[in-house]
Amino acid sequence: MAKKKRSLSAYNRHVQREMKKGKSMKQAASSWKKGSSKSKPKRSRISRRSVTRRVSRVTKGGRKVARGFNQQKLFRLARLAALLGPHAGVWLSSADPMTKAAESVKMLSGFDMKTGQFNFQSLVQGYGPVLATTAVTALIPKINGLLKGLM
Repeated sequence: MAKKKRSLSAYNRHVQREMKKGKSMKQAASSWKKGSSKSKPKRSRISRRSVTRRVSRVTKGGRKVARGFNQQKLFRLARLAALLGPHAGVWLSSADPMTKAAESVKMLSGFDMKTGQFNFQSLVQGYGPVLATTAVTALIPKINGLLKGLM
């Protein structure tokens, strides 16, 4: 079987045509960048430079935002971990499932299902880490803004 001959690219056809006219390789290549001399109807379009400017001006508070590090996402994950952390300790213990569920309900509502009484200490045990984390994650950006204002 004979191999099928590959067709030339548009660039190679252009260079070949220009060299047949007597131009050098360098001249033919530079004329490819300029485009053909045939008049084409001009279209009104936004220049590429203005489009890239618009895209690159993604700012927050007048500064460019780094793509890899998102502080708000990190804070959200910290608050979620603070909410689920105390319950992970309960659910990883070796107690039976009914006891584990009763302890989780006790941490979230303060109501002890075994005794039928409200216990404020267990409520603090369940929501204390969440409140502390929320307070810290709310204060960090404020302190950071104050420090940047001083510098």
